[in-house]
Amino acid sequence: KVIQEIHSILYWLERKDDPQFKNWEEPVRRWAGERGLRDENDEVIPKEYDDLHRPEFLPRAVFLEPVGISFPAGNRIKVLLEIQSRFGVEQIDFFWGSEFLGSVKAPPFEFIFTPIALPGEEFDLVARIYDAVRNRATVIKSLKASEN
Repeated sequence: KVIQEIHSILYWLERKDDPQFKNWEEPVRRWAGERGLRDENDEVIPKEYDDLHRPEFLPRAVFLEPVGISFPAGNRIKVLLEIQSRFGVEQIDFFWGSEFLGSVKAPPFEFIFTPIALPGEEFDLVARIYDAVRNRATVIKSLKASEN
């Protein structure tokens, strides 16, 4: 948890002796107060033990489809995962490299897309799985475009 404190940049640069400090700090503090943004202290830090977000409770997944490591350039790809999750699956986000493709929020969590790739190009197909308590796991499958 980050403890919130709203200050001017001079405050964070430890320039409180700067003659401009007051001219910057007071308007920033007033702006924060007008918006209900209050400073926090260590009382906001959770004191309870988190027994939901543990490594052994992360979703686990493997790609069932696509099968193999190559796909015909210009063809659609069906993505299907086998998932094990203690808290169910809420959502899966799909990426082609770093490009967001879309999300699926209902079983069978199947996703179909047509990648833009030239023969010989390699990409990572990424699936990010979220469970009901927002545990997150990522699985990656490297694929290579082939001739049609």
